[in-house]
Amino acid sequence: MPIHSWLCNVNCGGRERPLDHFETTDCGDCTETGKGLHPDFAAAVLEQERAHYRFGKRAIGVTDLVSGCPRAAAIKHTVPYAVDPLALNSPMTGMAYHQYIALASNSKEVEVKVAGKVEGVEVITSVDRLRKHRLLIEDHKHRNDYAGKYDKRDGSKAEHVAQLSLGAELVEQTLGWRPMRGTIWAHYTGAVGLYPMPVPTLLSLSDVLEFKPWKGDATVRDHLAAMERWRKGEMQWSDLPLFGEAQKIGDKTACDYCPARVPCWEQARGAAF
Repeated sequence: MPIHSWLCNVNCGGRERPLDHFETTDCGDCTETGKGLHPDFAAAVLEQERAHYRFGKRAIGVTDLVSGCPRAAAIKHTVPYAVDPLALNSPMTGMAYHQYIALASNSKEVEVKVAGKVEGVEVITSVDRLRKHRLLIEDHKHRNDYAGKYDKRDGSKAEHVAQLSLGAELVEQTLGWRPMRGTIWAHYTGAVGLYPMPVPTLLSLSDVLEFKPWKGDATVRDHLAAMERWRKGEMQWSDLPLFGEAQKIGDKTACDYCPARVPCWEQARGAAF
């Protein structure tokens, strides 16, 4: 159950508003106030979240395991929550870029749905691009221009390498062949355009399971076990640890970027901030 209402920071001071708010009020039209949020933008944000979580509890997604927080993922699956549409601008833009690339491709090896069992647990993902004749798995990442200098300095993020590597495992289970290397194609809005970051050697499944996303305290195996217990109904989302608190993204934690922080922290702490 994804977003059920908006937090409006246009003219409403961050108060909760219904999903048709930007369609039916001046907050979606800047004619009078000079401020606004286009209703089609809000609709695109809503579709992005619904697309990401449309599988519900039937399977566990690779992204949630390898670069996310299981508690946040469980909240987004089950708890109605409110969010400022602009807080999800980055993933929405990334989804739009992915869809455009897939639509324009001449290959059938784009947006390939793969699934399999990892330690007995059903895991699913959509691979951006496969090239079987090259034994190659590829991922498109839309990035801001500022991030480009760090990509060139540091190369692929460990979380992205782990994501590709787990995807390769699911490709083998689904399609019967295994990618042996990967490429992360970073896309920027400015003159840099595309910057490919090769991954000559993918991680083994055992290495992926021991990986700790964002240098947190928990491994992917820990994430998998927690999400499976939640999926089977053995734990409520409120019983899951706050994995994101220990995950470091720059000088902040994953919680600082999480659209599910309000219900998460209110349950754990009695306050969202």
